[in-house]
Amino acid sequence: MNMSSSKQKILDEALKLFSKNGFEATSIEHITDAVGIRKASFYSHFQSKQELLDTLTEEIKERYETYSEETLKTWASTTLDRTAAPQEIAAAVFQSVKRQLEYLISDPFFRMARDFLTIEQFRHPELASIQNKCEYVDALDYLKKLTDQLTENGILAKNDPELMAHELFSLIYVEFYHIQKDPACKEHALRIVEKHIHHFFAMYSIS
Repeated sequence: MNMSSSKQKILDEALKLFSKNGFEATSIEHITDAVGIRKASFYSHFQSKQELLDTLTEEIKERYETYSEETLKTWASTTLDRTAAPQEIAAAVFQSVKRQLEYLISDPFFRMARDFLTIEQFRHPELASIQNKCEYVDALDYLKKLTDQLTENGILAKNDPELMAHELFSLIYVEFYHIQKDPACKEHALRIVEKHIHHFFAMYSIS
């Protein structure tokens, strides 16, 4: 989303405030004070707080879509070695998942966007839909494509692909939110995810 630096700064500060206090509890004055501008400057970029919300919503959607596309491309371009031991491939899959989890947890924009969507999901159906798509549907789709590729390459035994993807995804999803709620548990949570992925490969690998 291309826009002026001043307009982007308003959006950035608004997201910070929305992620802590929610949309309704954040006034235009709160936003202009955080940016260090007058109301007139705000209205030169947005006609209303609702227009700001609509613009921010589009930015969140675009950033998540770009991230999802790049993640899928990265995995699709990965060459799998059929001769490698299943646990070697499991280790590679874990490293890929770990990078994604750490990025989504540590990236300031995604962290604030997640908090904002969590706060607003019961007030704004569109935001609830975005959260569900970004945090659940797209992530599950990624793991389904991953298990499909592993099956097609003769690394995993053929089974119900949808069930396999859900099985692989479920614990990763739980631990992702566990880390968000309690960052101190990150290392333990990642160890659980690693054990889960290795167990998944032990259960479904052909060799």
